[in-house]
Amino acid sequence: EQIIPEEFQRIYSMSYIDDTDYLFSASTDGWSDLYRYLSKRRNNVRLTEDFYDDLDAQYVTYRGQKGVLFSSNRQIDSIYAMRLDTILPLNTFDIYFLADNAKKAIQLTNTPYSNERQPGMYDGNNILCLGDQSGIVNTYLVQRDNNKPVALSNLDRNIKMHSFQPESKRYIRTSVKDGKYQLFISQLDLTQAVIP
Repeated sequence: EQIIPEEFQRIYSMSYIDDTDYLFSASTDGWSDLYRYLSKRRNNVRLTEDFYDDLDAQYVTYRGQKGVLFSSNRQIDSIYAMRLDTILPLNTFDIYFLADNAKKAIQLTNTPYSNERQPGMYDGNNILCLGDQSGIVNTYLVQRDNNKPVALSNLDRNIKMHSFQPESKRYIRTSVKDGKYQLFISQLDLTQAVIP
């Protein structure tokens, strides 16, 4: 058991890398960036340092490469320290993959009028995420072939959080219903695209 260093003002997400290292989406200076936390040394390595928001980080294997799958409102794929100009970035969130030790992230979605959040690998080729293309947050599949989000649900209320177990095709989502958070469990069918 360890106390997280006080330099982290807020941790937005955490993902397991191995028995000693963890991936954080966190803020230390008001901006959310990606960090690799080295628990044995109680130290961290900052992976991004810019004024874009990097959220929902997951450590995954994508197309045979290990790295970070995350949502960001960045407009560039280069990973280097950047200082804020005078205008805050107000872009929508797309999904990116940053391979270990890479200096450029791969942009996996490009939807200028909607957000993709909470991405996760469904298998080695497909990504599940939440998207708001219809104005209501639903489940989307991002296929390796075209990187275009395809709706898998058409709900009448926003999904707040989701989780899935690919081996069992079990999909768990949280939504607010009748003023309370409720948990819904269903089976996922990747072949049944819907129109939101």
